[in-house]
Amino acid sequence: MIDELRRNVVDHHWEQLFEDLPQYLYPYPPGEHEGALIQIRDVETGYRVLFRDNGGIEVKVPLPEEPQERRRLVEILRTHRTTNVGRLILTTGEVIRAEDRPMWGPFSVFENPADATVREVSTAWTDIDRFRKEVAAALVEIFRDGWSASPQRLRYTVANNEGPEDALYGITRKLTALAPDRPAHRDVAETCTSWEDFAERLEWAINTLPYGAILRLFAPSKDPDYTIVEFTNQFSIHSVCLVGPTTPRDRTQLREQMGRLGWEWDPLEGDGIEYPIWRASPVRTLRDSTLRGLVPRTVDTLHDVFGLADPRELTFTAEALTDDPTLTYLDAELGLTRRPQ
Repeated sequence: MIDELRRNVVDHHWEQLFEDLPQYLYPYPPGEHEGALIQIRDVETGYRVLFRDNGGIEVKVPLPEEPQERRRLVEILRTHRTTNVGRLILTTGEVIRAEDRPMWGPFSVFENPADATVREVSTAWTDIDRFRKEVAAALVEIFRDGWSASPQRLRYTVANNEGPEDALYGITRKLTALAPDRPAHRDVAETCTSWEDFAERLEWAINTLPYGAILRLFAPSKDPDYTIVEFTNQFSIHSVCLVGPTTPRDRTQLREQMGRLGWEWDPLEGDGIEYPIWRASPVRTLRDSTLRGLVPRTVDTLHDVFGLADPRELTFTAEALTDDPTLTYLDAELGLTRRPQ
């Protein structure tokens, strides 16, 4: 399969990516750079692949929701098999080897590709070079044939529990086969220019948020009325929207609008008082490594519910338990004004 991929590569960028991929999250001494991730994202479709340190490095591929795209990806995954598996020694002393098995799991998706309860497939990322090359061959086929992408459409993000990085582990240089997703590294404007620009900047910021960090977005308001959207990285990403207790908005209408966007009202957080606080389900969990609807929900909340005409009206604060406790890099990456703390 690997030699066949090399023969079929017609774009030198694909060949370079194939050579680079086995270095991603290259095996490292235990305890170093915990929470590391490398994400590859197709800017046109939004599809992505995640290399993630989760007590053992794994590669996760979310499955498209559109049925035809989902089936096409599952067909590609089904063809990629591996002989690089361990042996099983029975109590009788008999040794069983899996000569040929699917590289990706859960295997149930191959029997029923339409099963929407399976949101993503994954495979291990071991210290065996041959196996990493097998996975790399599968990924290039997913990008090229499953997503119909080009290398020019792909961007990478690199981070760990301390925040964003340029490279990790075995990668001694930036990932030259792909362009960076980091806003300041792809020459974006100094100030956020549109809601689309804001959405891309915010997604990168949340994907690279250090463990334990809190990012808050403030909509313009007059005390004691306010609107704040807050994100916290606690192994998964938690989000909450707080609205000042003196807001003149109709509470019933506000609940309807927020509910349609996926927010859930949480009066207990306000000590049982009629206090407008909403929560959303955590994202980037063990079951689903994507951010799902977090960024679109945030944009719709600020623009459609609270009526912000321009994201540049927002201000932000950030807190982290790192060497950079206010995450100073976010000033350039978000393109927003930092709020005095």
